[in-house]
Amino acid sequence: MGTITFHNGKSKTDAGAGHRGYHTLQSLKDIIEYVTQEKKTEPWLISTVNCNAATAYEEMVLVKQLYDKTMENGKNRMLVHFSQNLVAGETDPHTAHEIAGRLIKHKMFEGFQAVYATHLDTGKLHTHFVINSVNMEDGHKWQMSEKKLQELKDFSDSILREYGLYIVPEKQAESKQEAYKHQLQVKMEKEGTSWKRETYLAVKTCMELAISREDFISKLNALGYGVDWKDNRKYITFTDPDGHKIRNRKLYPQSIFTKDALENRFALNKQYQDMAKEQEGREAMDDAYSILRLVNSLNKMGKSGRYPFQKLEKDYSSMAARRELAKEAQKGRGIDWER
Repeated sequence: MGTITFHNGKSKTDAGAGHRGYHTLQSLKDIIEYVTQEKKTEPWLISTVNCNAATAYEEMVLVKQLYDKTMENGKNRMLVHFSQNLVAGETDPHTAHEIAGRLIKHKMFEGFQAVYATHLDTGKLHTHFVINSVNMEDGHKWQMSEKKLQELKDFSDSILREYGLYIVPEKQAESKQEAYKHQLQVKMEKEGTSWKRETYLAVKTCMELAISREDFISKLNALGYGVDWKDNRKYITFTDPDGHKIRNRKLYPQSIFTKDALENRFALNKQYQDMAKEQEGREAMDDAYSILRLVNSLNKMGKSGRYPFQKLEKDYSSMAARRELAKEAQKGRGIDWER
């Protein structure tokens, strides 16, 4: 059975000497870099909630600044760091990361920014979670009581049961059917032929850059996607260039694709872009802009195929390849996304 482990770092500041916990902004940056480093994981095993992987640190700091909670006094905790550890050999990396994605959807994480990555560098699969200690919606600091800790562990166990990571006899037939569906989806994603994955990547990339609902819809329209977003309907419907339809509640994780979550993300993007314009460069946002520009350019040249986002996801999975992608995009090909 899997376990949940909370990690506490030692403070390196004079003010925080003797205290345990992550009390500096540098510690936040260091932990994000640690959990996402290439030698421990893969790009497709890194996910985020309420922030973009490329700019997670900057966005978390921005939220702290908005609520005046950046003081490094040795007692102001900057992050929460925990891991979900699975039994060696029980499952595959894709499933382990999917389980982690469901865990982070627990209600106690609502409004918090998070980066999580499944590591492959030890004998057993485990996923590290880095949570901003300040809630982006109300400015409240993270709190974890013994009762809430047990609630989180119970929630984790309930997810593991669904995946058959320990025996549940009465659900064996259902588990086999779900396993078959899962393997089929995994096969399609590995081959880069999943229209659902393609739509998810398109929506997620546009979400990470859009500064308003109109801007979000416009970016997806330019890629050939239809967006049915009406105030009198609960869900948003996305239609891909081949006519496949999917609602936002089917995109994973659901919590970041709700109407409210998207609107909050657009507002944060606007603030971040305003802040970034005052800096020398915009390297932190290069990945998303580069991907959008290159997909559009390939579409115009008729070279994109049916699933350009999945092709780019595979071809530009390493950091070195992404830098080359950014250079190509900066040559001015494609439409101007910075409007």
